Amino acid sequence: MSCELRRQASIGGLAALAVLAAVVIGYAGIPGSGGVISACYNTGPNPSGLLRVIDAEAGAKCGRNEILLTFNQAGPQGPKGDKGDPGTNGTNGIDGTNGTDGADGAPGAAGPAGPAGISTATFAFATPDLWLPNEFVKVASKNLPEGSWVVFGTATIRSFIPTGSDLIRNASCELRNGANFIGGATDRRRTPTFDRTIVALSMNGGAQIPAGGGEVSLWCSYQGDAVANGALEQGMMMILQIGGFS
Repeated sequence: MSCELRRQASIGGLAALAVLAAVVIGYAGIPGSGGVISACYNTGPNPSGLLRVIDAEAGAKCGRNEILLTFNQAGPQGPKGDKGDPGTNGTNGIDGTNGTDGADGAPGAAGPAGPAGISTATFAFATPDLWLPNEFVKVASKNLPEGSWVVFGTATIRSFIPTGSDLIRNASCELRNGANFIGGATDRRRTPTFDRTIVALSMNGGAQIPAGGGEVSLWCSYQGDAVANGALEQGMMMILQIGGFS
């Protein structure tokens, strides 16, 4: 190889190395902010037309025989495309078939029977105008079958003071189930001389009659003596059978 050829090959190699070094040195800051790329175009010899990229934001500048060129990394935005045509509606699906009715459930078990209501009403009446002593006497009674019973009793008692001064006396009645007290009432008041008073007593109670039956009764008394006496004008019991007590 001649000396001239070797000299030209050496110059070309050095130029290529210079371009590569410039590209490598400027890579870290390229492209610049906003995607702008700065480059220098060589208009002189050695070699003419060489293009090298520089970091303009870091202060790099083109040489005397170079022209600064700038271009964007990304191209300009293209125009907005036309709106697409609406898609066609899909076809309606086929309606599903109705399911079959389920079988009726089995009847539930019968609930427990509710308590019995009032099923029987009965009455017992006293003998009218019955004179009453100081001790309780039976004035009305009723025998009942087994069951639960509510007893209502009423009595009207007349007192009389034929002589002397006004007196205060007790008039009392009570309900019994056999020998057991189940309800009662007492009235204590003044009876004027040569006059009379009439008092009305009302009471109620409950009786649980055992198997074989039992008696409920009305008993009355008056706090009388030689100058005061009392009589039962009216007396009665209303008796109702019920389902039970709570």
